Amino acid sequence: MIRHTFLATVSFLALTLGVAVPGWAQRFQQVPNAILFQVAPGAVSVWGMTTCQPNCFTNSIDQYVAGQFRQVSSPTEFAHVSVGGGSVMQFDEVWATDRNGNIFQWDNYAQTFHQVAGSMRDVEVGQGYSACHPYEVWGTDANHEVWRFNYCTHNFDFIGGFFNGLSTGGGEVWALNGYNQVFRFNFSTNQFDLMPGSMTQISVGAGGVWGTSYAATVSSVWQFDPSTQNWQQLPGPMDEIVAGADGVFASFNSYVDGPNAYRLDPSTRTWTLVGPSSGSFSPIGSMATGTGGGTWLTGQIEQPTYYYLSF
Repeated sequence: MIRHTFLATVSFLALTLGVAVPGWAQRFQQVPNAILFQVAPGAVSVWGMTTCQPNCFTNSIDQYVAGQFRQVSSPTEFAHVSVGGGSVMQFDEVWATDRNGNIFQWDNYAQTFHQVAGSMRDVEVGQGYSACHPYEVWGTDANHEVWRFNYCTHNFDFIGGFFNGLSTGGGEVWALNGYNQVFRFNFSTNQFDLMPGSMTQISVGAGGVWGTSYAATVSSVWQFDPSTQNWQQLPGPMDEIVAGADGVFASFNSYVDGPNAYRLDPSTRTWTLVGPSSGSFSPIGSMATGTGGGTWLTGQIEQPTYYYLSF
């Protein structure tokens, strides 16, 4: 994702972001020896993509266990991992793709990855609500067309469309195309409906849908209002927004105020600063939050070091 900065004074940021008193009860804690380029939290597990180190497979997949990431089976050089859909009644689903577009599904019982027919650039996983879709597993192929995995046939069903990004959560699936147009999947018609607005990034959680947009290098933050079927603007410029069970989080890298992570207070619609355990972050590269697996961010872009949010 392209990062933007916004020259401002500290007082201006405090005003535009609507920042409340720092939420020091919540702190990002650094994960020891975590050198990853992606982290994927689900409901009951957290997974990551490890950059190659001594004594490791290239781009291996790790699982977070007992306070550290531990390498699991890596039959190929993976490029993307997605986790989600779990609950107290079922495991998270873990899906991955490699650099050649091959698709892999994690077997929780055999503790290994099995290849699945098809070819995808990436796969997204969310909670499902039907017999043939106990999990919502969606993929985007090399032509930017969308597919949905059918657990009854064990194949991907073609949906269509030309999208650059998908987000699933709370029983909904949203997408963006190359023109930053917003689409919402209609489960009745089995098609994507064009929605209002223009977004550069979108995040779907159990509590709603959020997005960011850019104009003249300044970012703005939006929340979808189901009653009006349109977007309401939230305070502040933000680089990225993510939604999960812990709440709605955003990050902003500022020349003046430095890199900061925030949590949305839904009652006041303002942002609360979430501080690190000690010191300060290096530029924030990405954020991720699950439906029970916590909220995570990279604290260094060149050699990503991961932090998780503790309460």
